[in-house]
Order: sequence, then C-alpha cells, then structure tokens
Amino acid sequence: MKKALLIGFGLVLIVVVALAFYGYERYQQFVTTPLPITQPTTFTIKSGSGVKRVAQDLMDQGLLPGDAFDTSIVFFEAYARTHHYAEKLKAGEYALNQGMTVDQLLKRFTSGQSVQYQLSIIEGKSFKDIVKAIRANADLKQT
Repeated sequence: MKKALLIGFGLVLIVVVALAFYGYERYQQFVTTPLPITQPTTFTIKSGSGVKRVAQDLMDQGLLPGDAFDTSIVFFEAYARTHHYAEKLKAGEYALNQGMTVDQLLKRFTSGQSVQYQLSIIEGKSFKDIVKAIRANADLKQT
C-alpha cells in the first residue's frame, strides 16, 4: 500500500514538474519572441485602463500572439506585474514598430512617449480661422 502511494505521488510530482517546465518555456518564448506586428501601427491606451484591459485590447487587435489557451494575455499581465510596468501604464496613442518585444512595448507604454501631432497656427489668422483649422484636423479631438 505504501509503495503504491509513493509511486502515485512520484508520478504526480513528475507531471507537475513537467507542466511547470513547459509553462516556463512557453513564458520565456513569449517574452523573447517579437510581437506579431507586421507594419508600423498605433495603439491607444484609454485613460483608466489597467494591464488586463490593455492585454485584451492588444489581443483583439492582433498585436499579441494568439493561441488556443489565451496564454498570451496571462503572460503579458504576469510580465507587466513582475517587472513593475502594470502600475505605470500611461494613457495615450503609441506608435508600434515591427520587431518589438513585450519589454520594449511596455517600456513605451510607461514612458509616455505617445504619438505627437502637429498643427501650425499662422500668425495673423483670426481666432475663428484657428478654431476651424483645429476642428478640421482629424487627429485632434476635443476633451
């Protein structure tokens, strides 16, 4: 009886260790592999969004690798929390480039280096013309 119990415990222990090793390898692969960004794009973090919402939005836009178990969201959140990025996310619109890793992405999201748009106000224009130019610019939104 004791021998069977020890064998059963040993088998369970082997399975648990194997699964932990497999999970760790998948996590390391996720962290080191460039994200599936095929062309320069922008991503917006809305004010008040947490790391879980950001991960889900990235997944919805195809910017995180997808799999049958949705481990990318879990891995993204785990990496952000363990590396202290989760509490530093800043709202804004960010430029994303091909070849970026999770770490580079999170550094950008916490740096506040959001996309900047330009609007030239020409000297001598009336206030009415300036307001019209601002409203005509699709990149600018009144908040």
